[in-house]
Amino acid sequence: MKLSKSAIILFISLLISSLNVSSQSNNTKVEKQGISPVTIEEKLHALQGTIQIQVRSMRYKPSIPYNIDEIVEKNRKNNDVVYIELGTDVRLKIFPKSHVADKKMELISTF
Repeated sequence: MKLSKSAIILFISLLISSLNVSSQSNNTKVEKQGISPVTIEEKLHALQGTIQIQVRSMRYKPSIPYNIDEIVEKNRKNNDVVYIELGTDVRLKIFPKSHVADKKMELISTF
């Protein structure tokens, strides 16, 4: 079965338009649910004063996992400071729930 050039073009254009409609419906679902992507900077800003990212040397820019907020909440204790290793040169200091953190504390420091 041999298809004509116009039939192939019609098929490709229908395929492209269906993909476009599908991606638009996904975007509409996100907008309707009120979900907007949160940046890592926004997450760190929300956590400021309750955590500290510590690096061995300030020559390195620490790699921060996107799910840092989940890591913090999962590991936070009521009365104890917790340290989580994020790599060989980076660790996360999580202050306890009972601690009222100083909002002027540096988010990133050396250890």
